[in-house]
Amino acid sequence: MNYNTSMYKEHKSFVLPVENINIWRYTNIAKFLYLIASDSLYFSRADLLQDPYEGSLGKIGKEYWLDSFANIPKDKRGSGYSAITKAHKKERSFIFINSWHLNKGESQAMWKLYAGIQDGIAIVTTIDRLKKCFNPYKNDVYIGKINYIDYKNLVPDPWNMLNAFLCKKTDFEHERELRAVIRWSSGKHMFNTKKREIPLGLNIPISTEILIEKIVLAPHTKPFLKLLIESVCKKYNKKINIERSTNELKPIL
Repeated sequence: MNYNTSMYKEHKSFVLPVENINIWRYTNIAKFLYLIASDSLYFSRADLLQDPYEGSLGKIGKEYWLDSFANIPKDKRGSGYSAITKAHKKERSFIFINSWHLNKGESQAMWKLYAGIQDGIAIVTTIDRLKKCFNPYKNDVYIGKINYIDYKNLVPDPWNMLNAFLCKKTDFEHERELRAVIRWSSGKHMFNTKKREIPLGLNIPISTEILIEKIVLAPHTKPFLKLLIESVCKKYNKKINIERSTNELKPIL
């Protein structure tokens, strides 16, 4: 496979951090081993994520579109607004997301939320490595940090649907999320694609050697799990630096 041509593409809506900072993907060991075995990175479908605001334009977004139809005859406003909302809701099932945590060091909160403190793992890498790791794929990959907004007062750019997937409620600010995004295409028009034709998730081919700088084992990980990871990495010829969590270090006093 040729990994010299990454599918990462720049996009005006996707803003990257100015500072060079590590990114972390907290997950469980089973998912990590699948990544190693398959040489792929899993992208979740946006409309299947737990956050109901994922891809939402909020109340102000709704008011914006209603106002934009103010000069249209009343008997046609409903159908126009209905078409816009239908398109936006449909768009959510075509967006696939892979999330990372921006931080110089470990986050105890992220361990507990997304990995577990006994059988979790954190993949540590850089934005540059993430950009370069993708094997040629039929759809472009965009990367950008999340903007945390108050949906009562702010709204993503309603004319660019991708912007809606770069915003989350301020309740999630602790996640400090950076996400890779793919807009999947069936090759047909969006409205000609049936729901059952849309995959539940995407396993995107990558080079794990390029992506992974190191992995960190969760606090309190059992020794046999470290041996299991080393065994699987050896089987698939992966040379990966494995470290223990700094949260295991005992206080000096």
